[in-house]
Amino acid sequence: MAWRAFNALMGDTKLLVLDTRTARSYGERHIRGSVCVELSSNGRTLEKVAGPGPPTWSRNCWWGRNVLIVSPNYSRKSGKRGTSSSKSRRDDGEGGEDQEERERKKRRRNPQESADGAEEAEPVVKFLLKEGCVKSVKVLEVGDDDSKDAFSLFARQYPFLVTKSTKAASIPSYPAEIVPGFLYLGDLDHAKADNRLDDLNITHVVTIHTEPVTLKKRFVQLFFNLADEAGADIAQHFGPMFEFVEDARKAGAKVLVHCGAGASRSATLCAAYLMRVRGWNANQTLEFMKEQRKQVAPNEGFLAALSKYEDSLGAAAIRPHISAGNGTAAEETTVSPSRDTSSVPHLTTNEGSTHKASEQPWPPHLDVMKEGRVVGTVTLTDMKELVFGRAPTCDVVLDHASISRQHARISCGASRKVRIQDMGSAHGTFVNGKRLHNKERQQIHGGDVLKFGASTRSYILLGDVT
Repeated sequence: MAWRAFNALMGDTKLLVLDTRTARSYGERHIRGSVCVELSSNGRTLEKVAGPGPPTWSRNCWWGRNVLIVSPNYSRKSGKRGTSSSKSRRDDGEGGEDQEERERKKRRRNPQESADGAEEAEPVVKFLLKEGCVKSVKVLEVGDDDSKDAFSLFARQYPFLVTKSTKAASIPSYPAEIVPGFLYLGDLDHAKADNRLDDLNITHVVTIHTEPVTLKKRFVQLFFNLADEAGADIAQHFGPMFEFVEDARKAGAKVLVHCGAGASRSATLCAAYLMRVRGWNANQTLEFMKEQRKQVAPNEGFLAALSKYEDSLGAAAIRPHISAGNGTAAEETTVSPSRDTSSVPHLTTNEGSTHKASEQPWPPHLDVMKEGRVVGTVTLTDMKELVFGRAPTCDVVLDHASISRQHARISCGASRKVRIQDMGSAHGTFVNGKRLHNKERQQIHGGDVLKFGASTRSYILLGDVT
């Protein structure tokens, strides 16, 4: 689809665009920086027909790179030129979420999935897949509309990326297109480049930053003053942002959401919007957004806010199950079997398992996060306390070298009031980035982020707590 190709161009500065149309068609207009190529007569390599030379084009320049093919008359409707196919996907950005999710899963299983069906019709695609030296191959596709061909659709939607010049040309940075033709995610530089906003016909801007951004009067702007910190309350802005974006959509306007880097604050706002309008859970949403803009990386506190927002929306939560068994778990965290564990949670890392939100009160628990993913869960039931540490007698055994033998204890009372206490650890216990004093006991609340020592894992308190 044109919008996916646009995001690929924005997200990968080394993306190689190969145009397999005729030299005449290429000469009339083509994607900036692309090279017109054909398969050699002996079928053993690719040859340049027109376009820029080195460093854009050189022998085997496609090796180890992502490649985008611009092929004549290839659309999602046709696996071959001029023939029909039963495979189709919606490209309207509204609805069709389940189908889009299925297609995303296919691409995860096979990074060259988008080239399927073009192999027979396109000799260059067939050669690249057979040679196996490219990182991935994608084909510019039309989708379900009446466009003459894929390139015509792309040129109509992104005329500023199309040229007649055959000289090497760099492509300026534009924000990522999250909802086709409507919602864009970017950084501070994108917001300040009003000429590029004009290219995309963006008229509404959501800024979430510590300093306001002065835009020209023709733009409609919503500003949130918020720092990119785990303890910042970003959830308070989900509702106002949703209303602003929906008002723009109803008016037929396009919206940019940005922060400083377009990675944490603005990405969290966009994720909350998608979760509400598409019914996705937080993990699905962030996975989709990272495919469109690789910089997406909300901080741990914002991840917790999205998880809580997921619960309030009633979305299905994808989380590891908790099991009482042999007391072992992958990687860092385990639960010791050496004590009476009849009422002690056992942490597992069954990443493929799922759990749907219940209408019943959700027990207090800690989601274990690593590199932005939930890798386990520890349930806090109405018990005296859980001890975290390296000693095998601890309730939750942490294997990281910076963890003390008895590092910290967490208790959950009958009133669901949760408290944490540092037990004199050498490298500290942290709540929302602030280190607890030695032996200090502190109440923690839903969404608080806990860290132990120098471990890269974080523990987010969720569920019904007071």
